[in-house]
Amino acid sequence: MSWKNLKTFAIVVLIIMNIFFGIEVNRQYKRAHYYSESEIASVRALMSESGIYIEESYLRAKKVSLPVYKREYKDGATKEAVREVFGSAEADDGKYVAKTASGTYCFFGDGGFEYRREGETEMPRQVIDSSRARQIFILDEYTEKLEAAMKKAMPIEKINSLLQNRKAEKTDAKLYRLFVTDDGCYAAMFLQYIGGVQSSNAFYMLTDASGNIVSGEGNFSLLLPDEKLKADCTDLLTVLFDEKRWADEYFSAQQQKDPAAKKIQLTLSMLYYSYDAYRSADGTEFYVPVINLVYSDGTVNSYNLTDGMKK
Repeated sequence: MSWKNLKTFAIVVLIIMNIFFGIEVNRQYKRAHYYSESEIASVRALMSESGIYIEESYLRAKKVSLPVYKREYKDGATKEAVREVFGSAEADDGKYVAKTASGTYCFFGDGGFEYRREGETEMPRQVIDSSRARQIFILDEYTEKLEAAMKKAMPIEKINSLLQNRKAEKTDAKLYRLFVTDDGCYAAMFLQYIGGVQSSNAFYMLTDASGNIVSGEGNFSLLLPDEKLKADCTDLLTVLFDEKRWADEYFSAQQQKDPAAKKIQLTLSMLYYSYDAYRSADGTEFYVPVINLVYSDGTVNSYNLTDGMKK
């Protein structure tokens, strides 16, 4: 064989090897990050036997594995963060008080805070729990206006740009629930987001009819998690097998209450991931990944993904 033909043959062999290698890499990637057709079909059939219908899209989506986030609070770090964001921070019986032109903030050691405009005493949760507030379920019309008002009271961009947060995951906050009173005041619940995922840090803002923040309360972390810990997250299929056991018990109890009742089917209407925020006794804050399953009857089942335990 001539040298020219030998080179051509070698090139063809290398191309063929690369093609097969690429196919194998793609196959391994899909196996690691997606469920197979047989797994999807088997799981849907098993869940259907227990009265739960699951759309294929939930199982065809890429597998999710979220990290655990961590933040160690050093002495004086919270006080410094409050001072940088709000202009002052005076220690007062275990909390830090910041007086601004618009009102007074109090930040507590457990991550909680309160805000009151000068002369105001009514808090958002008081309004929500009162008989004069009614819930609004379609939020689209109000989201932009209320989130803009919220960010004046809780300046997200300034918090993200803190020197202490330069290596941390970025945060945001989004409207989650909304209540309105007859005189046009809004009591809004917001969730803090960490790394683009909603967390259990919830806070409330009360606005007057003109859209000005009157008061606020809840939990919001000024110091963001700056350490990412790899977690061996519980697989979605494992969670669904636990849900199958729950469904068997759930429908059995329903049947015992009313033997003549026709067995109903629940549909998995939403599946989403979030973080539960925990603060240990030494001040270290952890964000632990959670999977949440919402069914057509309003039932919500949640699992801690680090240990697979149902909450």
